[in-house]
Order: sequence, then structure tokens, then C-alpha cells
Amino acid sequence: MSHLVREAMKNVFGRRSRLFPYAAAALLSSTFVVLALLAQSIDFDHEIAAAHDKGRNIFTVQSSSSDRPVVITRESCERLTGEAAVVRAGIITDRGRKNAQPLGSSLPLVAVSPTLLPQVDQGRAVVGVALHPSGAESNIVIDGVVLRAVSGLREPAGIDVNSAIAIPLGVDVVDDPRCVIEMKWNADGDDLQLALNQLHVQGGPIIAVPVFAETTSLIGGFLARSERWLPILVGCLGGLATSLAIRTRRTELAAYVFAGATRSAVATLVSLECILIGGVAAFGGVLTTLTLAPFALSPASQMFAMVAMGATWIASALPVSLQVAVVSPVELGKRR
Repeated sequence: MSHLVREAMKNVFGRRSRLFPYAAAALLSSTFVVLALLAQSIDFDHEIAAAHDKGRNIFTVQSSSSDRPVVITRESCERLTGEAAVVRAGIITDRGRKNAQPLGSSLPLVAVSPTLLPQVDQGRAVVGVALHPSGAESNIVIDGVVLRAVSGLREPAGIDVNSAIAIPLGVDVVDDPRCVIEMKWNADGDDLQLALNQLHVQGGPIIAVPVFAETTSLIGGFLARSERWLPILVGCLGGLATSLAIRTRRTELAAYVFAGATRSAVATLVSLECILIGGVAAFGGVLTTLTLAPFALSPASQMFAMVAMGATWIASALPVSLQVAVVSPVELGKRR
């Protein structure tokens, strides 16, 4: 077997080998497939980010009926932050309009849970990006009280603080009719229901109102895309091309037979050559994926796809290649 492995290596990677261009093509193909999958992941990330800005996966939990008001405890709402499928949760209350010097007069003022807007922690006021986009820290005066203020980050729809001044929610607030929850990008309905079950509610049934309702599922569309079969398609085409290349080497295979090699040895040699070329495709894809892992949505699944591509390459190349290898020595030597 060691002699066959060395011979297969020489036949595939030798400078004058007729199979070397196919090994190089396997490497280039795997790189192309990885880049194509990476481009799809980046486009998907952009779609998710754009939908997030519109309020995707942000819900306002409130009474399901205007006739039956509810009260949600602050503790149970804020405690959802950090749960398995929850990014953050908290309460936002409207405090009317206030004069805030030197920013201006009649500006919206809201009180926010620190779990929902961490910047308000330590008693700071957060000035929305629409009011003060520079990012500098300063002092503002509201109703004669001096507050240390920082510029806020841009928040998605549903967490409406971009055009307001946010202050910490007072310790005297123990409940509220609404609880704002931001779920993780890949959370589903079961995850949301699990979060709702952990809320302490009095007064009646509740409902989670989405800020942004998807007309079509972004995740479902990404998973159902036809391009996800690209590694398998490239593997099939590469395996077919490899098998055709091996068929053109009938004279070389005949030389092995007439030199005393058995048909099983020739079949093993051909199989090793197919495995080496398919292995180059898989190895090149995995190596490229590891190199570009910071930009990939799921490097592990992408590496699995490249291994599947290499396996498909081998499986597609073997049947025709072995058919050539197992024919009789006389048949192999007819074209010699």
C-alpha cells in the first residue's frame, strides 16, 4: 500500500503529471465556493442588520385587550435580559417634554431600565443620536437639576430613544403596563413564548406585539436558497471531470498491468488518485474557511459543506475511474 500511495502522490502532484491540473482546479474550485458562500453570508448579515434597525425581533408585551389593563412587574421584565434567546429587556416610560439646557426646549424625556439601555446606568442621562450625534460627554440641566449626559448609540425601532433624552428608571417604579423585549436574531416563536411565561403579570392576558413584521422569513429564505447546493454541484462536476481525465490514461494504466501489477492494485491506485484530488478540494475549502472565519456566519457549517464537496468529488469520480481500472489487460492495452 505504501508503494501505491507514493505512486498516486507522484501521479497527482508530479510536475509532469496529467492529473496535476485537476488537483489545482480542485483547489481553485474550493476557494471559489468558499468565497461564494461567504458573499451569501455577508448579504444575509446585511439583510438581518437592516431588518433589525426597523425593529425585527423587538416586541412590546402589553395587554391583549384594551378593556383589561395589565401590570407587569419590573423585576420579571428586567430579569429576562441574558436569558438564552433574549438580548435585553426592560421598561420605557414617557416623562413628557422638558427643557434641557443647552440642548433645547420641549424635548422628549423617557425613563429607561438600565437592562434595556445600559448607558443610563450610574445615573447618567443619554442624549439620543438625533439630538446630539457628536458623542462628547457633557452636562445638561433639566428642571434645575444638573445631569451628566453622554451621547447615545443608534437604537432600533421599538426602543424609541434616538430623538429623546433617556434617564434611569427610578427605584420607585416596580411595575408597568408594558415590557420591551429584544430577542436574538435567530429566535423563534417558542423562544418568545418561553420568555413570556417568565413574566409576572396581573390583570389579564398579554400579547407580544412585534415592532416589525416580516412579510417573508429572512432565515427561511436563506436556508431555502438554491445556492446552498453549490458545493455539491461543484463536487459532482469536478468528480466527472476527474473520471474523464483518468479514462484518457488507459495507456498508462496498461503499462502498470503489463509490468505485473494486478487489476486490484491498479483499481486501488486509481482510487487513491481520486481521493487525493477530492481531498485537495476539501482541504483547500476548510483552510480558506478557517482563514476567513471572522467574516463567516457559521464557519463550522461552511467547513462541513467543504468536506461534503470533497466527498462528492470522490464519489462522482470513482465509478467511471474504477470501470477503466478493472477491465482486462488486453483491453487496456489495445490503444497502447
